[in-house]
Amino acid sequence: MLLKKSSLIFTLFTVLTYSLQAQNVDYTLRGRILDQGQTPLESATIICNNKGIGTTTDKNGFFNLSLRATSEDVLSFSFLGYKEKKINVQSFLNLPNGIIYLEEDITMLDEIVIGNKDLDDEISPREFFKKVYKSFNNSLPKYNYVSKAYYKEKIKYNGKHVLFAQSLGYAINMGSLQGASYLTKYKFFYKNTKLANVDTLWKEDIKKKYNLEYDSWLNGTANLNQFLRLLNSGVLSKNWKKFDFELDSSYYKNNQKVHRIRFKRGEFTGYVDCFAKTLKILEINYETPDFPTNPFNKHIKANVSISFHYFNDNVFLSNMTSSYNFENTYHVNTLKVISQKFSEFKMTSDEYWGANTIARNPYIFYSPNKWQKLGIENDSEIKVIKRDLAPNTTLEAQYLNNSGKWFYPSDSNSSYKKQFLKKMEQVEDKFYLNK
Repeated sequence: MLLKKSSLIFTLFTVLTYSLQAQNVDYTLRGRILDQGQTPLESATIICNNKGIGTTTDKNGFFNLSLRATSEDVLSFSFLGYKEKKINVQSFLNLPNGIIYLEEDITMLDEIVIGNKDLDDEISPREFFKKVYKSFNNSLPKYNYVSKAYYKEKIKYNGKHVLFAQSLGYAINMGSLQGASYLTKYKFFYKNTKLANVDTLWKEDIKKKYNLEYDSWLNGTANLNQFLRLLNSGVLSKNWKKFDFELDSSYYKNNQKVHRIRFKRGEFTGYVDCFAKTLKILEINYETPDFPTNPFNKHIKANVSISFHYFNDNVFLSNMTSSYNFENTYHVNTLKVISQKFSEFKMTSDEYWGANTIARNPYIFYSPNKWQKLGIENDSEIKVIKRDLAPNTTLEAQYLNNSGKWFYPSDSNSSYKKQFLKKMEQVEDKFYLNK
């Protein structure tokens, strides 16, 4: 059968269009979730189940989601008490300002609000936390997992900034890795890093005072190590039985009742906010005497704040900030998950330890374009940081100048650069695999 020229052109156009739509493309989706009254929904969930990747919104309802998908892959937007909304990637890209509106589910809201009594009328704070711990422990992934993450670190000495660094990279938890201690299995891998010049006098002073033989200043993995300590020996471990508990208060967040439970065991003190009905932990804030620090090569007392997100009934780290004051030094370290892969992340032991070398001695590589796509806000102290660390130039000039360098110059060589690029490409490809 012969086709007319017009029919042939239409057929080819249709095939080409479908082919383009079916291609996997790297997207950085930025948007916001609001309710019908324009109120931002914090901790709303955005997932692409087909790719096993998701994220949650911040306190202002904004989100970033990095994924490799086709324009027809479906995104799901949900929040407890609201009707789930599903649209494909192309439809999301066509939305004005990427705003998603969720509609309240009246039936579900009635169930949430009416179904909860005061904690004192139900069980003791200790018994309630026992339920929370059991639920949390059962929700921990039993497999290796990875997330795209943002890391920021600031150090002040005698009120002046002496270090400022930010990085877009990967947080990898290799919980089932053989031959490694528990506390070494969760690490941050630097990929795209903004590094301002580190104050030389402060650095040499610290090295001399603490007899350090290396320039181990970047502390991107410290938060992840502390998170594992919380699960291994803190209040979210089997040691919870050794803590004292009391009800601090109860409140409603987005129509959901939340109990704030205070806990204490020696110098380990803090509180945890938990949803009364689902038992999910909203956030945990505490002071610990056991925080690992690179600049001082010792564990010291620090304040820690952690929030979580849940995908397919599994719990993952969402945001984490730690800070401490020690010998005139104020140090704050922040980790934020941009996109969470909630399906299993498969990596061999050799692949992981190869990448681990890069994590311990990061290659400083800076690509401004990637940062612009994510639209991460400037630090609230950015003007003061610039004054302290770049008085005669700009921070951007320092980021560019430090790009292409190793944090420990003694290891600088071309083969190491090739190894870094290869390992980061390997991690990136594995992150985007469906399984």
